[in-house]
Amino acid sequence: MEITIRAARRADLNRVVYIEQQCFPKAEAATYERLSERIHVFVHSFFVAEKKEK
Repeated sequence: MEITIRAARRADLNRVVYIEQQCFPKAEAATYERLSERIHVFVHSFFVAEKKEK
């Protein structure tokens, strides 16, 4: 298994929101809008990991 770390893209947003909702209580989880803003504003510090099966 290979894992790649890269900057998040707008195309990642739905999956990022899903993970956020699974990991945090509803009262603490960031909203879709907030995460979209973070991906846009923190271009060089918002990362995702991609798992590639060989």
